[in-house]
Amino acid sequence: MKNPLTTEQVAELFGVTVRAVSNWQKDERDPLPVADRGVGVKSEYDPRAVFLWGLRRFGSADIIEVDRERALNLRADTRLKEIKEQQLRNELAPVALLTHALATLAAQVSAILETLPGLLKRARPDLTATDLETIKRELVKCQNACADIRINVDSADGESGEVGAGGVSETPAATAE
Repeated sequence: MKNPLTTEQVAELFGVTVRAVSNWQKDERDPLPVADRGVGVKSEYDPRAVFLWGLRRFGSADIIEVDRERALNLRADTRLKEIKEQQLRNELAPVALLTHALATLAAQVSAILETLPGLLKRARPDLTATDLETIKRELVKCQNACADIRINVDSADGESGEVGAGGVSETPAATAE
């Protein structure tokens, strides 16, 4: 045994008090194995024997499940911190802000499109009424698309970047440029 564990280290390993470790040593059913013990000498434990005893005593599934949950929590915390950092660097924007910005932009585009037939008639007097009607029909289609702009946050694949109604990406939090 190269690096024996102290009573304090075993207590920390299992998340219990030193007293609990001492009680485990005295357990008649399945005592905690002690590598070296004597009067006035601190107990030392073989790490491998302690590990195997812990598996027997507490069950491997419980230990593995706790470790798995800790790993999942750590990953989730890390991702949350990354998202908050991206928000602070203005790389991410809330969906409500993006929705408002898109609605404002769509209203401006619609207003500009509405003025085009008059501008074209003045700039190109040779355009016929049929030409202007064709242009107006196409502009109405564009205005309807602008009116239908929305961000679909219920998309099944939130990071696919698929384009939804009105040509807007359906991602829940879009990247700001």
